[in-house]
Amino acid sequence: MKAALFIKKETAVALLFLTPSVGGFALFYAIPFVMGLFYSFLDSPIDGAFVGLQLQGLVCKLFISQGGREHYSFYKH
Repeated sequence: MKAALFIKKETAVALLFLTPSVGGFALFYAIPFVMGLFYSFLDSPIDGAFVGLQLQGLVCKLFISQGGREHYSFYKH
């Protein structure tokens, strides 16, 4: 009985110590990543209209037309 109570208390303390870490991860990594992904489907970040995958298609066409991987590679041979 005491062991179960100790494990519950230990879990609560561990979660309390992990809360700032999870908050920092969300604030500096997860939220900006999700917002960047969301904005990539809009034609403009301010009052933008949803364009779906059209913008990604345009980026792929430009990437291919400008030389693709060789043009943007750091490891040119």
